[in-house]
Amino acid sequence: MHIEILRLGHRVIRDERITTHLALLSRLFDVKKFLVSEVEDKGLKENIKKLTDRWGGELNIVTKVDSLKYLKNWNLDGGYIVHLTMYGQRLDGNMIKTIKNQKKVIIIVGSQKVESTFFEIADLNLSIGNQPHSELSALTILLYEMIDKNKDFLYRDFKNSKHKIIPSKKSKTIVNVE
Repeated sequence: MHIEILRLGHRVIRDERITTHLALLSRLFDVKKFLVSEVEDKGLKENIKKLTDRWGGELNIVTKVDSLKYLKNWNLDGGYIVHLTMYGQRLDGNMIKTIKNQKKVIIIVGSQKVESTFFEIADLNLSIGNQPHSELSALTILLYEMIDKNKDFLYRDFKNSKHKIIPSKKSKTIVNVE
């Protein structure tokens, strides 16, 4: 399945850390593209590029995206749109099956108040909980539920990695693999 993440309402100074963490999480779960709506954020692109240069893997970061235009084209191309929101329908096994049956899924992750247009364009408005919570936690839970039940791939080494973590009970061990 081809998965993309669309970050809405990113505020470069205020949301820098959380948006970076959303991108890092996306990379871990093999998301193909991480999009940031409406604003340019060269710092985000540079940070993720530095990380993938050291730790391998890849994530295509695109900023200053016209989000509504992108989502309309996504729909026309047969893609499925999931909007993560605490106002959405409760996550259950049937919804996960529906999502897993799609060839292309884009997950909308908001930052500030999300316009009603995004609720309307989404194929599924999905909640992880109906109380205020972090968009990072919501995306983590959804992506975790979307993957096959063998979670070992979360501990894999990425292709082209220059470093490897050696799991340890009491210390931090990183080795160079170049």
